[in-house]
Amino acid sequence: MRIILNGVVDNSDLPYLDPLVAMLNDDVMGLYGMLDKTDASGKAGPLVTSTTFNSLGAVCTNDATGVITTPVYEADAMTIVAVWNLKEVSGQICNAIANLSPSAAPYTGLRVATSAAGQDLFQVATGGTTTAVKSINASYTDSWVARAFTVSSSKIAQWSPDGTSVTTTGTTRNKSALPFYINGYPTSVDVPNHGGFTGQIALLGFYNKEYDQATITALLAKAVSIAQRRGITL
Repeated sequence: MRIILNGVVDNSDLPYLDPLVAMLNDDVMGLYGMLDKTDASGKAGPLVTSTTFNSLGAVCTNDATGVITTPVYEADAMTIVAVWNLKEVSGQICNAIANLSPSAAPYTGLRVATSAAGQDLFQVATGGTTTAVKSINASYTDSWVARAFTVSSSKIAQWSPDGTSVTTTGTTRNKSALPFYINGYPTSVDVPNHGGFTGQIALLGFYNKEYDQATITALLAKAVSIAQRRGITL
């Protein structure tokens, strides 16, 4: 039996069929639940990768197979939201989200990367050679975490779900014409280091606006909820 009702039900307590819908807004550039290559926003397009996916997300390997190419490009101001569990590879630079290039200064772009010494970093190219990048010491590896990274012409920051941040101001930007690469770079791209991580990525969201603390905290809460529905403990 089929019952057809001509009406609208307005109930904010009803759950979304796809929980990623909660993270969509007018500023989204690309939104990836990392269960497959699909862009939930419909704006940027699918990921390009040979990596595998499971019920938690994309599987990261430190080789060409594990590299993920996005169709998302750097904007004047951005917020990037990530949920992941990244394990650094000792003795090499490990790139989480990056389009920083070429292999020597002056650089363009930015990168969320861990140094060969094991320091998590968020770096933005200045276009200079004396101070080639503006950098903050971040914290986003070795366990399941949710983080947001914001960048504009005035500052860069890493944000945690509790609303705390690590920030530096006075950033001179030199944007890249490359797309964002996840978990390393393709070997064909001229960059300082091509390496990635091992681990998993559960969610990535790109927004073309530098969000404030309240907006970031709300977005990260939604990202955490999506991960917890998959059985991830943060």
